[in-house]
Amino acid sequence: MQNSSDRQSFLLGITGPSSSGKTYLSNEILKKAKFEGVDHVYISTDEFYRDLSHLSPEARKLVNYDEPSSIDEVEFIEALNQLKAGQSVEVPIYDFSAHNRTAEKRTVRPAGLVIVEGIFTLAFDEIVDLFDFSIYVELASDLRVLRRIRRDINERGRSLNSIIDQYHNTVRPTQNKHVEADRSKADVIVIGDKTTYPVIDLIFSKVQK
Repeated sequence: MQNSSDRQSFLLGITGPSSSGKTYLSNEILKKAKFEGVDHVYISTDEFYRDLSHLSPEARKLVNYDEPSSIDEVEFIEALNQLKAGQSVEVPIYDFSAHNRTAEKRTVRPAGLVIVEGIFTLAFDEIVDLFDFSIYVELASDLRVLRRIRRDINERGRSLNSIIDQYHNTVRPTQNKHVEADRSKADVIVIGDKTTYPVIDLIFSKVQK
């Protein structure tokens, strides 16, 4: 852990239901940051799922990963505080096919813009005020389901039946309970299937200040 400068990072939080368009928006912001020459880094709340090495592979499949308790809250909050203060952090690397962390970590350096994206970005009240700006991305539930199926099959090696079972048993009820409650915590709300360039321009006007 080392200090990079006395200047704090601009912490941007992006949250919303699963497959609403959070990652797409994050990627568009990353592209603009690169184009504008803004020093930036990205982390996902998914990287902070708890270590479940003590559970069997079958038992891990039964864990509700859409409950905030599935995240190592202490580790997540500490990482954000360190990045905000201009310090490097070691972030876990998560394997979705194994439902567990790998043995490796990646170093995330401090930067002028730190993008934090995921369904748990605003889940913990202790860090809501830590963000300089936060966005809630929403989308109709049928479109989110279709996006999730495509993503989990193509990117996470999941079977269709396992995706449907997980969505029905845990994703839908817990996101209705927890993630949608975070809507009121965000500074702005955007639709995940519409152009988001106005909010991106707004973000960079704040970053430059």
